[in-house]
Amino acid sequence: MDGRWEGFFHLGVVYPKLFSHANSGEGPIVETLSKLLNDPFFSAIEVTWVKNVELRMEVRDLLKISGMKILFRWNSCHSRHGNKPMQLGCQAAANIC
Repeated sequence: MDGRWEGFFHLGVVYPKLFSHANSGEGPIVETLSKLLNDPFFSAIEVTWVKNVELRMEVRDLLKISGMKILFRWNSCHSRHGNKPMQLGCQAAANIC
């Protein structure tokens, strides 16, 4: 492979796997998510639901300005499709709340 890997794929992180508090939709979500969104090494992030509405809006705003590819993992208890990620476009990502 010639050239940099960034031209071939988006290296991302699964936020709820890295920070287990995210699975509950509670905890220091904005603080930990902000660190990942500001890390230039990653260009994609997989997130899940946020329980608190105000916090959810703040997370939405952070994701909108991040420039990252966003995947949303809907918890299996909320979906008949199981715990599968969905890739969201910019508009869909802005409306996950």
